[in-house]
Amino acid sequence: MMKIIIPIFFLSILLTYSQTDSTLTSSQLILDLLEEASIDLEEDFLYDLLEDLQDNPINLNTADLNTLLTIPFLDLNAAQNIISYRERFGSFFSKQELFAVEGLDLNLARALQFFTFIADGEIEDRPFIDLTDFSGEIRSRFMQDLQTRRGFNNGNYAGSELKSYQRAKLKFNNFNLAALIEKDPGETKFNDFASFSFSFNDYDFIKKITVGDYLIEFGQGLIYWGPYSFGKGSEAVRGITRSARSIRDYTSTDENQFFRGAAANVEFDNFDLTVFYSDNKRDANVNPETGEITSLPISGYHRTSGEISRYQQTSEKSIGGIASAYLFNFVTLGVAYQNIEYEHPIAQSGLFNPFGKSFNFYSTSYSIVYNKFRLSGEVAYNEISVASIHNLEWVLTNQLSFITSFRNYPRNFYTIKGTGFGESSNTTNEVGIYNGVRWRSDIGTINLYYDQFKFPYATFNSAYPSSGDEVLIDYQFRPVPRTLLNVRFKREKKEVTQRINNEDILLNQIRTNVRISYDYYVLRNLRFRTRIEYAFFDQAITDVHEKGYLILQDIRYEPVNSLRIYGRIVLFDTESYNSRVYQFENDLRGILTNPALFGKGTRWYMMVEYDLFDFARISAKYSELYKPNELVLSSGNNEISGNLDNRISVQLDIKF
Repeated sequence: MMKIIIPIFFLSILLTYSQTDSTLTSSQLILDLLEEASIDLEEDFLYDLLEDLQDNPINLNTADLNTLLTIPFLDLNAAQNIISYRERFGSFFSKQELFAVEGLDLNLARALQFFTFIADGEIEDRPFIDLTDFSGEIRSRFMQDLQTRRGFNNGNYAGSELKSYQRAKLKFNNFNLAALIEKDPGETKFNDFASFSFSFNDYDFIKKITVGDYLIEFGQGLIYWGPYSFGKGSEAVRGITRSARSIRDYTSTDENQFFRGAAANVEFDNFDLTVFYSDNKRDANVNPETGEITSLPISGYHRTSGEISRYQQTSEKSIGGIASAYLFNFVTLGVAYQNIEYEHPIAQSGLFNPFGKSFNFYSTSYSIVYNKFRLSGEVAYNEISVASIHNLEWVLTNQLSFITSFRNYPRNFYTIKGTGFGESSNTTNEVGIYNGVRWRSDIGTINLYYDQFKFPYATFNSAYPSSGDEVLIDYQFRPVPRTLLNVRFKREKKEVTQRINNEDILLNQIRTNVRISYDYYVLRNLRFRTRIEYAFFDQAITDVHEKGYLILQDIRYEPVNSLRIYGRIVLFDTESYNSRVYQFENDLRGILTNPALFGKGTRWYMMVEYDLFDFARISAKYSELYKPNELVLSSGNNEISGNLDNRISVQLDIKF
């Protein structure tokens, strides 16, 4: 395979001198933005976040700085340059003008076109209901493993092997309606999970009213945010500071971490108020003798008798509010309150874990934008301790930006509906300092971050207080037109506990990844990507040293405007799971796939998208993982007998 890949790699450099850029599609853009967003995640929340923004674009001619910054991949420098351009030259008359905005690189200007629109101002005297302004979409997806897993053979899984996802969205004038049903493999009901939301937006002082399922965003996410969020990645400055959107309609498949009820957001001059009420059923393991909750699983699986027994076993009632004020055109202040009450009390399971029936959270946030500085943060209180995060973003020039972020999440702080930025995802027991720099020059773009963190109390990986750090250097350069060379170095060091000679020892564990990737357009409609990545794993004291590698060849081909073909083959060889490598995949629209590859084997897939009509698209994907040296794959009820794991997926998208 190397004899084939390497000649293609160098031949492409010669071929690309005379070619033109391919047209960027919205689905490909979303996938590019999400590539660094998740690990081992096959869900749709982050994808839906960007699709929702695409369905509800921002008006370039009326959006203020805070509104522009709700676009996740937009930083302070880009947002300020858009407003400066508008103030200097007047209203945008075309989204193509984004290419003329100083400081916006080509890819960012392209990306913004999918999430913005042009209008002269607010539309006045529009009717309350206008059925002529009507649009909608239907998405139907089915996925099937072609190898039978142990849980189906031994009868532990009660349902069929089919995975099903059905979603409909309707939009007319100011109204949005969405409904979703989903079934995982092994579940018995076609509608094992069902979600619904109805919202009314942007009329007079009403910004949003939602009935059904929704999320609340506030501040930097310490007490209110969705279950997943953007964080550390190849963009060292973007994505660290958050800009909340208050209420978001929920159309994802995480089955437990959302609100179900009603919420309203209104605006009076420079003041903004959000109130909500939620009464949602949640999966829970309840001790029948004490009536206490022993755990609140979030997997959403209901396949085995044990998983079915915990289905919606407790109610979670929530009530809260947010008040924000916009002062002096550069200061935003907010306060928030949240009460969560469970039907059954949570049993005490650890020194600092939450227990009881009722929980209160209080928070205040701030954002100050002055000249080229943005200072933002949030301070939250859970009636036990105070957690905080503070960010400073500094635009030195259009080419150079810097951010520093300090977070302090005490060991006795916990959050139920929050997802703060950090090394771990539970916003507790962590202190850290993050510094990031992005520099754009004539010889390419360099992103660099260094993150230091401490865990003051025991964690899953360590029985003692521990610490670590992480550094990433990412360099992108276009050696010739229509090409992109990407070189990345990432090193993460963490202290972990390991038992040696009947004694728990705290030792350093280091993971290092080096990646070289080259994208090139051989023709306007034909793109190749070649990638080589090496992974190293080192553990002190035990003298464990492992390594692995990955070689990838990608193709994206559009023979006609209505047909798109994606293909990939990956060769990987690592000594164990410790030296694993991750590889984000193209998938059906709405799915994130980022599997961990370890051992020795190949993974390949082929995906086809075909536009049946102007309003309908069908797509299909076949993927295969092959490990020649293995007798079984996976474990437990998911175990496959043999060394082949393959799957077929089909999806129909209809827009009208």
